[in-house]
Amino acid sequence: QPWRSRVSPSTLSKSRREAFTIWCARPIAVIDNFSVGVTRRLGIDHETLAAINPRIVTCSISGFGETGPDPLRPAFDQVVQAMGGGMSITGFADQAPVRSGIPHGDLGGGIFGAIGVLAALTAREKTGVGRHVDVSMLDVQVSMLNYMATMFLLSGEVPERMGNAHFVHVPYNSFKTSTNYIIIACIGDAFFEKFAGVVSRPSCVIRNTSSSPCASRTRTTSSPSSMKSWLNTMLTTGWPGCARRAFPVAL
Repeated sequence: QPWRSRVSPSTLSKSRREAFTIWCARPIAVIDNFSVGVTRRLGIDHETLAAINPRIVTCSISGFGETGPDPLRPAFDQVVQAMGGGMSITGFADQAPVRSGIPHGDLGGGIFGAIGVLAALTAREKTGVGRHVDVSMLDVQVSMLNYMATMFLLSGEVPERMGNAHFVHVPYNSFKTSTNYIIIACIGDAFFEKFAGVVSRPSCVIRNTSSSPCASRTRTTSSPSSMKSWLNTMLTTGWPGCARRAFPVAL
């Protein structure tokens, strides 16, 4: 049966540590998000546990990882969001830096940790030996820059904060209607054709003669129509968009 327990340095007494190490004799995975060095100080680091059970898999999630220039530096979600580059492309250019409303720094570290543990468990099935997974929350944030990083490395152009707009795809933004905001997300000429076919003000839409999917442009920033009217149009014509849902509604 799966077993979970929350352990903190202040509550891990000698007797509890002994009980914990006995439990670790089973082929389990142990995940921690202590500061670097705490597991070794408590006697529950990978080397100690592997001496009891060579098949054990351990995973440590910390701000900057166990190796590198800043292993002892403390970090929380917003710190790694800021250092990982994501905050430099989030929000509006004329405003203060903005973190993501969802804690990607924390969640990303947990998700990548789980992936690492699964990979270690898979390897254990072949080798019979466990291993240690070291996850740096900062490394995760940098890796999640994905295609933005690729385009920068290829072009040398530094991405900027554009609010809800996109530096390649348009219209790809939030737009104010007479009743609420809607989201329009057209990627590629096929969807743009559908969008352009229903816009009631043709002067708002500009088409470049280029065949590139990036050539389409729109200057529409608001609409006198209601949100419901736009949603009905989206559903009937088949171009991507939605209403901005309030938090309680989404839940």
